[in-house]
Amino acid sequence: MTVRLFTTIRNIEKVVSNEENVKIILQFFEFMKKIGTSERYQNNNLKAIIAYCKFLGPSNTSDQIKSKSEITSFLDSKIKAIEQDPDKL
Repeated sequence: MTVRLFTTIRNIEKVVSNEENVKIILQFFEFMKKIGTSERYQNNNLKAIIAYCKFLGPSNTSDQIKSKSEITSFLDSKIKAIEQDPDKL
């Protein structure tokens, strides 16, 4: 079941425990609406950013990220093992 944009937006404050990150996410959402992106694009981007903010935890804001390794560690955590990924078999 896919999560609709309305549901994603409604759940941002429930899922992200850092108020500064919530503000940043909502500002990014407003930007995406302003430039005319599709709801699907908006929803997919918001879900990715929310997952990243959850990864950062409540004590870190996305503004504090200064190195690529802080982002790549999140991306690396999303890579499935070969046994779990049918596309790699």
